[in-house]
Amino acid sequence: MNHYIRSNNPGLRFLLAYWKKYCQLDPWHTDWARRYIRIQNGIRRGQTLYLEGDHHKKVYFVTQGMLARVRYNDKRKRQLLSVALPGMALMCTDHLYSHTPSKGDIVVLRPRTVVVDIPYQAIVAFNQQEPQLNTLLNILTNKKKKQITTLSRILHETDPFVRHRLFAHDMPDLQALLTQIEQAELLCISRKTVQRSQYYLLTGRKSQH
Repeated sequence: MNHYIRSNNPGLRFLLAYWKKYCQLDPWHTDWARRYIRIQNGIRRGQTLYLEGDHHKKVYFVTQGMLARVRYNDKRKRQLLSVALPGMALMCTDHLYSHTPSKGDIVVLRPRTVVVDIPYQAIVAFNQQEPQLNTLLNILTNKKKKQITTLSRILHETDPFVRHRLFAHDMPDLQALLTQIEQAELLCISRKTVQRSQYYLLTGRKSQH
């Protein structure tokens, strides 16, 4: 790497503060991050960071805004497979040592999103002697797995109206942050169902429309 991130960079500071919550860091870890990560600032909404089938390997850690893993059906209708909020990450493969590209594109959902790119190579080269790197990756992986597991359970509900109510109860952070269209794309239901469910959640009454 031929770049060196300034120590006061907000993206770097967010990453280090997040990492410190789970393990003790030494000056070496700050130096490693400054040397190997890359900060993408103010990415525009709709930008694609990873296309399904690409063979580059990065961890995309969100410090501001929102990313999503998406797929499109034959009619180009979008489905959200998972969402990454600040403090979460999406990867180009299922795990660090996999050579199989992940399913779905990684796209930006919000304007002015800030993402920390961490090359797999930079983690693999050091995580054997530096367990803190493994700790960071495990935390990010477990967060992703928890979201996928919860979402999978919700999607097993066949009634679209009940499905959205489960989503609002079990994933309130996403329900509060996603638009009605994004909620419909994540839950594989119609926007009208989202609107009816939100009306019920607010009033306790089912909409007649």
